[in-house]
Amino acid sequence: MSASASWRREPPLERARKWLDARAAVDAEAKRRIGKRALDWITPGDTIAIDAGTTGFALAEALPAGLVNCVVTPSLPVLQLLADRAEPHTIGLAGDLHRPSRAFAGPLAIEAAAGLRVRTFFLGAAAVDSKGAYIEADIEKPTKLKLMEIADRVVLLAADTKFSAVAPVLLCPLGRIDALVTNAAPEAKLMTALSISKTSVDVAS
Repeated sequence: MSASASWRREPPLERARKWLDARAAVDAEAKRRIGKRALDWITPGDTIAIDAGTTGFALAEALPAGLVNCVVTPSLPVLQLLADRAEPHTIGLAGDLHRPSRAFAGPLAIEAAAGLRVRTFFLGAAAVDSKGAYIEADIEKPTKLKLMEIADRVVLLAADTKFSAVAPVLLCPLGRIDALVTNAAPEAKLMTALSISKTSVDVAS
């Protein structure tokens, strides 16, 4: 049996876990620290949104019982994680499944988000520089922008490796981001741009 045939015979949840483990293994310690530090940006009883991606998943894993009232997310792995918990109340943004990011996107997801409001949207990105935050695929952009629109504030969760990464699609300028939670301080050029944009920088110790 070929490796690809063997992979297709695995249970779907097992395949999803292997995909997540492979992605999460990159900068794993940094993501864990960022996820825990992001808890400081949550007020007990809040309604929050968690973006797709393994750094957002690290936040979902770190959520203690009783901290938030509701989580809104387009992320299939976050939904699968929270489905096994008694709380918080969880709202999934159904739509077209973008398999590379394991996230729901498209008009249905945008329409679902349009009727909601959250205190904080914990945003993920593939790259960050002095011009803004970038993502890998344009199909993800409208859903992320809608979640930013319905949030009182936007907190970007990004490991320091994202500061030297390159991704093709500009999501937004730094001025649309209220705070950056990371594991190491950005270099001078990016730090200056964040200061000009009045984006807070919170470095997880």
